Amino acid sequence: MAQVLVFGLDTEIGKFLPAPGLPQTLREGRRWQEFLRRCAQAGSAESALPAGNAEADLPAWGHCDAGGEVIVVFLGTPPAAATRAAIAALLPLLGA
Repeated sequence: MAQVLVFGLDTEIGKFLPAPGLPQTLREGRRWQEFLRRCAQAGSAESALPAGNAEADLPAWGHCDAGGEVIVVFLGTPPAAATRAAIAALLPLLGA
């Protein structure tokens, strides 16, 4: 796994933004927002997205909490199935 990013829903603008302490801008922001929308709608999504200074897109797996307010995204190697279940169980705590 190369990187883990956390996004929170900004209800004023209706978009997911990086959590405080993380870089607030991402390359190809429209692609990121589309991916985050798919995560929120479906509960989770997979894609390939630009990250940091990487020349090529990295595999991305994202999962949204049941309330549709927090998304965690793993860039690089996606987590195993058992880890995904643990993430889904703990994500509401992160959102709180």
